[in-house]
Amino acid sequence: MADPTIIQTATSANLYATNEQPIDMLGAMLKSYPELAPLVTIMTRLSMDEAFNSRVDWTESHSLPDKIVITGTPGTGTTLTTTQYTYLRNHDVLFNPRTREVYLVNDTTFLTDADGAITVDRGWGETTAVANVVGDEVYRIGTAYPEASEDTEPRHVVNENFYNFTQEFDQTTRHSRRTMNEKTHFGGKGTKRDEDNRKLLYDFRKGFERGVLFGTRANAIAAGGTQYTKTFGGMVEKLYNGSHYFDVNGVLTESKIDNWLGGIYEEHPDVTNLVWVMAPKVYRIVMHMLKPLIRLSPNSKRYGLNLKQYDGDVTVDLVKHPLLTGDIMSGWSFVLDLSYWSIAYQEKPKLELNVAMKRFNYVEDQLYALASVRGGVESRHGMMVGVQG
Repeated sequence: MADPTIIQTATSANLYATNEQPIDMLGAMLKSYPELAPLVTIMTRLSMDEAFNSRVDWTESHSLPDKIVITGTPGTGTTLTTTQYTYLRNHDVLFNPRTREVYLVNDTTFLTDADGAITVDRGWGETTAVANVVGDEVYRIGTAYPEASEDTEPRHVVNENFYNFTQEFDQTTRHSRRTMNEKTHFGGKGTKRDEDNRKLLYDFRKGFERGVLFGTRANAIAAGGTQYTKTFGGMVEKLYNGSHYFDVNGVLTESKIDNWLGGIYEEHPDVTNLVWVMAPKVYRIVMHMLKPLIRLSPNSKRYGLNLKQYDGDVTVDLVKHPLLTGDIMSGWSFVLDLSYWSIAYQEKPKLELNVAMKRFNYVEDQLYALASVRGGVESRHGMMVGVQG
C-alpha cells in the first residue's frame, strides 16, 4: 500500500479558553510507560538513541473510562444498552474484540438517556456486523470526525484531503473547582490535579495503543457531506484474514511457531526488524517452551524496553503486550516487520488546560493528537489467535 501524500498538515489553536496555549506532550509521552504501550514506543523510537524507561504510580484520579460493557439489547440492532454511556460522545469509534466489529457512535441524545441506550452505525469501516451479547466488553479507540469538521470539533480545521488515514486520539480529565485547589499528603495546593494529569497521560497512552491495534479504515464519505471521515486502519484490520493469519485453536507448539514464522521468511528472506508482539499468556507459553533459544535482545537499549529475542530459523524480538487480555485477546499475537509499519503525527500530542464545560460545573484538561498509521506489504506481517493453555 502506498503512503498517502500529505498536502497540508493540520493546524492547532486553543479555541476553548482565552490566552491558553497547547502544551506539546510528545516528549513526555515518548519517555513514559513504554511497557504499557510498546507498539507506539517502538515505532516512534526506531530512529532514536537509547531511551529511558520512567514511570510514576498513583492511586486515584478523575479520568474517564475507556471501556464499556454491553448490558442489554443483544443482536445486530443499532441501539446498544451499555455501562458508562455518559462518557461517550458523537463520532466515537468502538471496537468489540470478540467479534472484531467496529461501531461508530451516532447519537446526539445519549447524554440524557436514563437507560444508557446509545445509537451506533454497525459494521463500520468494512467490518462485519455480528450479534453482540450481554457482557461484551467494548473499547473506545478514538474519534472519527469528517474532514473540515470545525463545526463539530473546532480544535482543528483540515480542508485538504487526508482521506481516511488520519485519526484523532483524545483523553479527558474532569476537575471540579474543589479538585483544582485540592492538595495531597505529599504536596501543596494543586497537587491533586497534577496527579490526575499524570493519570491522563497514562490513559492517553492506552487509548493511542488500542487505536494502533484495533483502528479501522472508513469505507464511505461522511453522511450528508463530501469529505471522508478521518480514521485509519490498525493491526487487526491489516492482518485478520491476511496471508499469514493463523488460528492455533488449541495448544501452541514449537512446530506451529516455526511454520508460522517460516511462511513469512520463505516469502521475504530479507525481512528485518521483526518483532513478535504477544499477549501476556502467549508470552509466558513461548518463554517456557523456547527458553534454550532466547537471549537478551540488543534492541532493548534502542527501544527502552526489556526485550528478549528468539533466535530460531527466524530471529524475532519478543514483546509482551499488557493490553491483550480477556477471554478473546489473551490468545492473540502479531509478528511485524517494522520496516513496513510507521506512525506519522499530523499534530503531535498536545495538552490543553482549563477547557470550560458549559453543561457542568467542571473544567477539563484534554490531551489529544492527530496521527496516521501506515502499513505496507501485508505478507511481511502475521497474526496468530486462539492460543489456549
